[in-house]
Amino acid sequence: MAKLLVFEETIDLECTRERLWPLVSDTDGINRALGLFSVAYEAKEEKTGGSVVTARATLFGMGMEWREYPFEWVEPEKYSVRRVFERGPVEEARGLFFFDDLGPRSRARVRVELVPRGLVGGLIAKVKGGQTARGFIGLFRKMDEAARNGAASPLDDVGRTPIQPESLQAALTKLRDNGVVPAMIDRLREWVARAPDRAVVRARPFALADDWKRPREEVLRAFLIGTRAGVFNMHWDIVCPQCRKAEDRLDSLARLPKEGH
Repeated sequence: MAKLLVFEETIDLECTRERLWPLVSDTDGINRALGLFSVAYEAKEEKTGGSVVTARATLFGMGMEWREYPFEWVEPEKYSVRRVFERGPVEEARGLFFFDDLGPRSRARVRVELVPRGLVGGLIAKVKGGQTARGFIGLFRKMDEAARNGAASPLDDVGRTPIQPESLQAALTKLRDNGVVPAMIDRLREWVARAPDRAVVRARPFALADDWKRPREEVLRAFLIGTRAGVFNMHWDIVCPQCRKAEDRLDSLARLPKEGH
């Protein structure tokens, strides 16, 4: 069996782990921010119950295929993921993330474990293992700085499509014509123009209401009116219980499949 390679990085942070947990556990946003390779997942039901998740991706022109085991979560202390590869430069990979309580502060520890396959796999593992661990630590540092300074999350800087002001104004005018108050329209205009794509695509009215310090019913009403006016579209996300990412999207609950993972 190939030798296990271990890469570890640690950083002391100024914020508590409870305050940072919503950011450090956002696996989808972190993957985007670090520019990690895109992955195609497939879940297959097992006869004994449950399902097996297989995944495929490409790294340096090499095809990879692996079984992805469920993430292990202990909020706000740690989480980890394990991947066992059928094809690719490594046989197995694990990522472990620990957040230690230091009173008003915290410590983040990242551990990447790789079992390379062959000489080429060993070379790739030595480069990508350390690079990945350092990337996570650097991103956690930025998250800590943003939380301390009340700034936007570094995950919000990823994927922002420029907005055409005229088109946005025309769409929001429909809200005014349907009874949404001007103050709420102004708030929506600012948010749509500045928010990252993934936040706009999956808008959460209650979370926005709490952030804006507005009544939840008022913000929800604006979005619901917007769906009738053609400004917004309502969808239902099917969230993966392993990584907590939205892996599928439906426009109606009537289309909800009987099987899942």
